[in-house]
Parts: sequence; C-alpha cells; structure tokens
Amino acid sequence: MVIERLPALIAASALALLLGGCASNDADPEPVVTLPPSAPLQPAPIEERIKAQLDLAEGYIAIGDASRARTALDRALELDSRNSTTHDLFGRLDQMQGDAELAERHFRMAVRSDSGDARVRNDYGVFLYQQGRYADAVE
Repeated sequence: MVIERLPALIAASALALLLGGCASNDADPEPVVTLPPSAPLQPAPIEERIKAQLDLAEGYIAIGDASRARTALDRALELDSRNSTTHDLFGRLDQMQGDAELAERHFRMAVRSDSGDARVRNDYGVFLYQQGRYADAVE
C-alpha cells in the first residue's frame, strides 16, 4: 500500500518544497544591485564623422536627393571647412542642379585643398569639359 501511494507522496513533498520557497520575509529584503557609473559617451573622431557625412552625401547625390545631400555636406563642412572631398561633392551637387558658377567655386576649393587628389581633379576636368572649356579641362 505504501508503494502505491509513493508517487503521490513524492508529488506532495515536491509541491510543499516549492511552495515553501515562495514565502517571503519582509525583514530580509533582496539585495539591490548597483552598477558602477559608466564612462560618458565620447563622440567619434572628426575624421570618422566627416567620412560618415560624406558617405551619406554621396549616396543622396547618387539617388538625386539634393536636399539631404546638401544637409550632409553642410555638416561635413562644419567639421572641416577645407576638406577637398566635401568641396568636390558640393561641386558635383551644384553641377547637378545647374549652378555652374557655384560648382566651379567648390571644385577650385577642392583642388586648392588637395591638388594631388585624382578624383577631385577628374571631377573638375569633367565639369570644365561639359562647360566647353576644353583647354582648361586638359590642365
């Protein structure tokens, strides 16, 4: 008979143990875990921030979203007003929008900032060629 009731006794004992563990004692509260203060967030280095803005601008130019491209380029310009790639992309954007005078100004600034940058020189040359200024484009 005891063997027949053994599964019921085991189940009852397990239930009693489980329910007994649920009892709380207000005199002994759970310990509060405190985390050490974290270091303040540091902004990314300027070079990385400029590159991120230029990547955005280039993507927006590629899809023809001039407004967002200009916003990203303005941010890049705020970080470094002499960055040749920023001025090159401004030149391409202004060229795309039909403002040849402003485009040329930006292309010249880009070349002045980094005369050895082949992409800058090529973009400026393409611009000059499209303006019919073939001799200037060859230089």
